[in-house]
Amino acid sequence: PVVVQGNLDPALLAAPWEVLAPAVDACLEAGTAADGHIVNLGHGVPPGTDPDVLTRIVARVHGSEEWERTALAGWDGAAHS
Repeated sequence: PVVVQGNLDPALLAAPWEVLAPAVDACLEAGTAADGHIVNLGHGVPPGTDPDVLTRIVARVHGSEEWERTALAGWDGAAHS
């Protein structure tokens, strides 16, 4: 078995979701060529990155629409009442 590590360009974290989501999907698609795939950011998380963007990426990678909705709503407490 071969496992690959697929990098998402951290510069995309500041891009609109309409740009970022297809990049996440492309990374996931490229990973299907291997037996296993580790998704990560190429150079880590830049300072000032919106945590909700990171949550939405993780939700998309794991296929969780509920977490993606939570990330869209933000972590202001209202989304969890």
